[in-house]
Amino acid sequence: MRKMYVDNQWGYDVKQTNPFWIALYNLREVAKESVGEENVLDLSRGDPGYGFAPSTEGRAFYSYLLFIDTVLNNSGTHFVYTDTPYEEVMATIKTETEKNYSAEQAKANLDMLNHYIKELVRIAGEQGINYSERDVLFHTFKYASVSGGCYHDYQGEELCRAVVADFYTQELGEKIIADDLVFVRGVSDGIGTFFKLMGAEGIGFLKEGDTVLSSSPAYSPYNNIFLSRGLNVVSVSIDNKTGDLDEKSIKTIEEYEGRIKCIVLIDPNNPTGHLAPDGFKKRIVETAEKHNSIILTDEVYSSFFADMKSVFNSAKKRTLRINARSKIERSTGLRFGDYLLPEASNKFMTEEILADYLPKGSNLKLALMQAKAPGGIKGEFMHTTFVTGPSQFLGISHIIFGQKSRDMYTRMVREATSVFADHLGVEYEGNTYYSVFDMNEIASEEKRALPAEEKFYQLAKRGVVLIPAYMFYSEVDKNNHSLENRARACLPNLPLEKVKEAADITKEYLAS
Repeated sequence: MRKMYVDNQWGYDVKQTNPFWIALYNLREVAKESVGEENVLDLSRGDPGYGFAPSTEGRAFYSYLLFIDTVLNNSGTHFVYTDTPYEEVMATIKTETEKNYSAEQAKANLDMLNHYIKELVRIAGEQGINYSERDVLFHTFKYASVSGGCYHDYQGEELCRAVVADFYTQELGEKIIADDLVFVRGVSDGIGTFFKLMGAEGIGFLKEGDTVLSSSPAYSPYNNIFLSRGLNVVSVSIDNKTGDLDEKSIKTIEEYEGRIKCIVLIDPNNPTGHLAPDGFKKRIVETAEKHNSIILTDEVYSSFFADMKSVFNSAKKRTLRINARSKIERSTGLRFGDYLLPEASNKFMTEEILADYLPKGSNLKLALMQAKAPGGIKGEFMHTTFVTGPSQFLGISHIIFGQKSRDMYTRMVREATSVFADHLGVEYEGNTYYSVFDMNEIASEEKRALPAEEKFYQLAKRGVVLIPAYMFYSEVDKNNHSLENRARACLPNLPLEKVKEAADITKEYLAS
């Protein structure tokens, strides 16, 4: 049922209403009622699972892990308490596999299992973790881990952290080890936990009136966090078409006389889909050094840019990096994210930035692990702060078996972004995943005169759901520009032909 948030004919106001509420509970319902759910062209949410399924290979292997789990953990046996030699365990698995699968599928499953075991032995060895082949089996199936049979370590299981660390080692070109990571329930949980810890209810590092630096536009929940916590925001304006920076806003930051305690960098940017220019990241590092700031970098879209240089590489001592499996693996429902916080970074930020705020004997890493527990920042439910076992092992199944799928998906998303711009009649500037455009730049004179709410509503009536982008922008940008008609489109939500259809319907309505 469509929800009405304000008392007007559309039920929302792009300047006041949470844009995600508008899209999900208002516009999407309008579209469903008008064209039927199966015909809705929803470009409002950043959930790639709407348009692309997670890797077939990763899911196939995980389903096999679940089968093995029933062999090794059942009413008659619990693997963690057995001392059966590795060869005998593997023989049992082989027998049960051949009994329950066709000969062809049994061979494929056993081959994948052998690859998984050898790959994890290799990864662990390269990280200085001495795992034998039986150790890999033990840490995979202890306590029915892959089935969700137990709570997990609140930092995340070492075996899974090792696989993610190996993935980031390749991506960042820096040696990352398992102990550098703390798992969180997706990037959103990581963001919320950080500000819960840093805020007045936590250690008080970011109190009302303190200053943070952010970009504009930025993922709107960040702006809501800044507003609700009474934080002062200085911002750098990004051209949503090109990804270039407004030099005037850069100069304002360089001349800012107060203390900037935290710099929030969303790179690649949501909602523009552009990488932050290297020159901007250099200035971010210089500003952080000048103000002794913590850099919080949200890089959940990093895997879509093979040549990306992370701010972590040049400012690791003061950078907390957040990432997740969700976007590149098309698995937002896994809720499987992480903080990257190496020992040297933890030490520097603990001793050189947060020494007057953290309790004696604590450190940033421990405080984050305690704060991600439900209820508060002192670890009241710390034993339940795991990313669930099924999410961890499905996630690493995608990592180990999904490279071909990731490469194909990255190409498809880039093509979808380009095709959307072409059919909409706007210039493509190398952005990916998202596209931000001003409806009035496409609209006829008659349509330009209509309120933005009417245009979003009428597009939904035609089946196309976009998210209003007004609240993604800073107060400075809102004062300097007319932003009510800005819309964000999430392109992985639809197959290519549907992307074309959505762009064509949007252009046809606006230009008519």
